[in-house]
Amino acid sequence: MVDEMDTSRSEHLGEFGRHDEGPPQETSAAKRSPFSRIPELFADELRSQGKTFFEQQKKNVLQRLDNVADAFHQTSVQLSQTHHDSFARYAGIAAGKIDEFSGSIREKEFEDMAGATRDFIRKQPLLVLGGGVAIGFLVTRVLKRSLEQSGRTMHRTAEAAPPRIYVH
Repeated sequence: MVDEMDTSRSEHLGEFGRHDEGPPQETSAAKRSPFSRIPELFADELRSQGKTFFEQQKKNVLQRLDNVADAFHQTSVQLSQTHHDSFARYAGIAAGKIDEFSGSIREKEFEDMAGATRDFIRKQPLLVLGGGVAIGFLVTRVLKRSLEQSGRTMHRTAEAAPPRIYVH
């Protein structure tokens, strides 16, 4: 009878004499539920798409900056040919600054820009918030004006169109 009690008691007590809730759990990634990786996979995909978008936008911005710099260079040459040396010098300086800025963007990687953006937001949260509010107001005004103009256009179009008469 003692053996039965010891056996029943050993079923409820773990290896070291304390209550166990089951076999020891492994915390390795291989033993986790496949659903537990969803946030990690989502974050990786979001990061990958963000990097692709950044690289595309970077390419577009660099192309536009190069066009602007070329325009300033050409303006500088034309101004110097027409003996407007002081204006030519300013146009040349502007072209040089745009070229420098363009070069600094070319050297930046996604992670660098993302880190710099995070640091700026942490250091200047009120400026970022204020900028967001200002952009919101501007977008609202532009959309409002656009809707008002399209409403006027639709109203004028409706007035100008002859009435339709349907005969069955």
